[in-house]
Amino acid sequence: MKREITGLLWILLASSTASCSSANSPAPAEPVIVEPATRIDIERVNNELVFRFGLCKEGDVGIATSYVSVADEKHILCQVEREADGPLVESWHYGSSENGFQKKRCEPLSPSGRYTICSMGGGGGCSQFELTADGTPHLLKNACGFQK
Repeated sequence: MKREITGLLWILLASSTASCSSANSPAPAEPVIVEPATRIDIERVNNELVFRFGLCKEGDVGIATSYVSVADEKHILCQVEREADGPLVESWHYGSSENGFQKKRCEPLSPSGRYTICSMGGGGGCSQFELTADGTPHLLKNACGFQK
């Protein structure tokens, strides 16, 4: 089961990061939709990146996620996992082991970079964001249809 989730996450990452490429690149394949679709918002709190999770349709806060990863266009930079039967996750601080997550690896994110965060579990989704030179995050696109 874990291998299937990881494989699906790679499909999501590939389709999501492809749409971050330049305008001269070929059009990306259609992204894979996982139901229920997960909304992932981002903000900076006390110099930390905080990701907030919810469902697109219901607008509820918190999801049953078991896997979160953050990648640039080439590599997964951070990934955390937890048992699927844990409590709903409302938020996650980048690189932390809170909410029962076990950190597999987490590298620092570079200012002025573009990234994709994906969540899998009782649904799934990805959001694309960029960091400004001072580290302020800006959401570019999420699984709920928002696109900058």
